Amino acid sequence: MEETNKHCESPGSVRIVTGKVENLSANRIGSLPKGLFSSNVNLKELYVSNNNLVSLPDDLLSNNTNLVILELDRNNLGSLPEGLLTFNTNLEYLSLSGNNLVSLPEGLLSDKTNIRELYLSDNKFERTPEGLLTMLTLNTNRLELYLDKNPLMCCLIIELKELASKKTQLEVVGECTISNTTINIRDFKTSDCILPVDGGWSSWFNSSCSVSCGEGIRIQNRTCDNPPPSGSGQNCVGSENKTSVCNLGECPVDGGWSSWFNSSCSVSCGEGVRIRNRTCDNPSPTGSGQNCVGSETETSICNLGKCPSKLIKYNRLK
Repeated sequence: MEETNKHCESPGSVRIVTGKVENLSANRIGSLPKGLFSSNVNLKELYVSNNNLVSLPDDLLSNNTNLVILELDRNNLGSLPEGLLTFNTNLEYLSLSGNNLVSLPEGLLSDKTNIRELYLSDNKFERTPEGLLTMLTLNTNRLELYLDKNPLMCCLIIELKELASKKTQLEVVGECTISNTTINIRDFKTSDCILPVDGGWSSWFNSSCSVSCGEGIRIQNRTCDNPPPSGSGQNCVGSENKTSVCNLGECPVDGGWSSWFNSSCSVSCGEGVRIRNRTCDNPSPTGSGQNCVGSETETSICNLGKCPSKLIKYNRLK
């Protein structure tokens, strides 16, 4: 039996470790220093369960290529470093149960084809964790996968369900929820799933300007049917209409005549001519409006009465 190092010098403290089997469980550890296992290339089993870890160093296990068993369950891990298991291709047993994991980094598990037991229980997974399907597809071992006590949505793990049905050496333990009913993953029917489809906006429908000339308002509309939301999909975000200002140019105004301007008679007595004028500015024609119809001048006869007679005085010769 391989020697196990149990570190419990003081709550929350750890020191550089060198054994093939390292047990740091139940020490109330809040964080692990970088390089903690860097010199321990022979490490095969690592137990860090039941602590207060919320995160892990990126290079925590980069030198531990012989690692076979890793337990990180019952901590407060909300995420894992992307390269945490990059060099641990011999891993056979992994426990991440009892944390706050919502997802896993892409690629974390995809090439871990030697895993035989994988514990992801009691986390916050709603769908199949990233990379899990690839690993399960390539893994030819008998494998036990534990997903119980997660808020899994049945219709978000259809591929996992179908893969488990095809691979007899794969045992999946857990429940999922469909139509407000919790059911064993093995028992739910994928045909009962209506996959959620979020709604998408159509193009804007152009509308005419509110006026035939001058400045007005144009209201454009769109509909949430490209595609329409279905299942538990979300409605479109944003407004279904928008308003803008439109200008169709100056409105046409037909010209109108002013009043006549009176002019004096062409003579001071007797019969003469009076010419009067008017202008096309009441209003003036604008845009494509018509000019005034008719003449701007008018001629008429005027008579100022009989001119006085000329008196010629004759000198009478007496």
